[in-house]
Amino acid sequence: MKKRAAMSERIVHLLEKDSAGMLNVLGRMSDMLVGFRYEGKPSFGKNVKKAKSMLRLLNQEWAQHAWFEEKILFPFIGVHLPKLESMILVLKADHLDFKKVTRQLRSLLNRMSAMNSVSRYGEWIQQVNESGTYLIYFLRHHLEARKEGIEKIIESELRENEKKELASRIKRLGGLRPGVPKKIFGRRYVER
Repeated sequence: MKKRAAMSERIVHLLEKDSAGMLNVLGRMSDMLVGFRYEGKPSFGKNVKKAKSMLRLLNQEWAQHAWFEEKILFPFIGVHLPKLESMILVLKADHLDFKKVTRQLRSLLNRMSAMNSVSRYGEWIQQVNESGTYLIYFLRHHLEARKEGIEKIIESELRENEKKELASRIKRLGGLRPGVPKKIFGRRYVER
C-alpha cells in the first residue's frame, strides 16, 4: 500500500511540476498588467516592451506545456484510460485557442508600439488588460481542468505498473522541460 501511495505522489509531483512553470509566468503576467494599468503614460513604451517580452516568455512556457501534454500525457491516457477521450479533446482545443488569443494580444501590442501618440492611451490599456486578464484566466482554467479531471483519475484509477510506465516515459522523453519545440504534430506553438 505504501508503495502505491509513493508512486501516486511521484506522478502527481511530476504533473504539478509541469504546471508550476506556467503558473509562475501567469503570476508575473498578472503583475505586469497591474503595472501597465497604473504606471501611466510616461512608462507607456517601457510597458509595451515588457508586455511583449512577457508574451514571448508565456509562449515558451506554453510550448513546453503543450509538448508535455500532447507528446507524453494524452497518448498515454488515450490508451490506458479511454473514458477520458472527451476531456483530452477539450484540452487539445485549448491548445488551439491559446494560439488565437495570444495572436490577438500580440497584434494589439504591435499596434500600440506603432502608435505615434498616446492620445488613445486609456482605450489601448483597457484592451490590453481585458485580453491579458482573459488569457490568464483561460490558462488557469486549463491547468485546473487538467488537475481536476485527468490528474485525479490518474491517481485513483491507474494501476501501479501503469504509473511506473508513465513516470518512465516522462524521464525517457526528456522530462518536463525539454528545449522549446518549434513544431508539435505539425502545428506551430512558438511564434517568433
